[in-house]
Amino acid sequence: MFKKLLSLAFLLCASSIFAQTKIAILPFQNNGSDKLNNLQEGIPSMITSTFATSEKLVIVERSQISKILKELHFSQTEFVDPNSAAEIGKMLGASKVVIGSYTELGNSIRVDAKVVTVETASVEPRAIAKATAKSIDELDSVVDNLSVELLKNFTGEETKFTSNSNEPSDLEVSSEIMTAALFIDGEIIQSDGNGKLTTEIAAGKHKIKVTKGIFPPKTVFENFIDFPGGSVIRAEIDKKGEFKIFSVTPKPSAQKTTTTKIEPQTENSNSTTETVTQKIGFGGLLPEIEINQSVTTSDNSFSTSASSVKTREVVEQGFADLVFFSEEGGCDIYIDGKKKKSMGLAFDNKAEIKGLKAPGTYKLKIEGWEVWYDGTISVNPDEVVKIQIEHDKFEILSRNKN
Repeated sequence: MFKKLLSLAFLLCASSIFAQTKIAILPFQNNGSDKLNNLQEGIPSMITSTFATSEKLVIVERSQISKILKELHFSQTEFVDPNSAAEIGKMLGASKVVIGSYTELGNSIRVDAKVVTVETASVEPRAIAKATAKSIDELDSVVDNLSVELLKNFTGEETKFTSNSNEPSDLEVSSEIMTAALFIDGEIIQSDGNGKLTTEIAAGKHKIKVTKGIFPPKTVFENFIDFPGGSVIRAEIDKKGEFKIFSVTPKPSAQKTTTTKIEPQTENSNSTTETVTQKIGFGGLLPEIEINQSVTTSDNSFSTSASSVKTREVVEQGFADLVFFSEEGGCDIYIDGKKKKSMGLAFDNKAEIKGLKAPGTYKLKIEGWEVWYDGTISVNPDEVVKIQIEHDKFEILSRNKN
């Protein structure tokens, strides 16, 4: 019985680490005036920033969604129809889709969002969220709260990161525009020499401005963004010049705790009973767990019960490797917009990218004669992620400790 319990605990922990769901966040339907049309993409972008913090999700790139919608000439009303949304999800290779709308009610704006399962074209019963902003000025924080609620309802994640909110965060920004310049609260951010803009940033709202060009520079993005403290924040400046956060990871001092309920199981018991607390580490492969056992011994019977399996994981820093396999080959691999590897036209091609800082989420793009994959990849410390890539396939084969 103890072995069965241990196996179950292992599977529960492993599934939480390896299972990832590919999800597409579609444009929202505008039920208000034309002056709010910019929110059709604005609200999904804010939700994307929140969803990108989850290691359980792989987010479909917004440019990939826009490309499909333009090719198929979908109307605005079809974005909120579960059947149409499911069809779009299939074309994007996603198993889940976020749809939603916003409605102008006087000075207030109500936002509704829900998650659709692509296979059944049905709405996830618990993955529904709604909120109302009393004014356009409140919309930013209201959508942030709605995103957190929707993510919690959808993934079921009760885990909460705890970090020192007074501690500055580390900001890393990559850019798809060579002449782009990033300003935070009026101060220009310098390159670290490796093609990234890096700085420390205090928790709270900051004015972000992006310019492109030289003679003269043109402002292409300007907005206030709320940054968390005690985190490693990764963002990009896309081809349009928009500033987008796609990963927020707690610094090493942060911890997360998850408790998984396991029903007690008992066999014939007579004789003496004692309670034993045992720690099991799985050789460093998984977080250490504590199992409370009630063991009763007799001539021919015993019982083992566990009220819960409690995992406690300290977020540590390290490095991760990506290993790509392809039967087709003939593609380039980009991390955060920078080409890292090229694969020639040969059977069973293999390419390795080593030394990615972990934990973290990176922008990943595979490009052959067309774009094979454009999304993100999450990695954990001392992890080797093996991935199969073809023009019509992107599959994570395994995640193992180095």
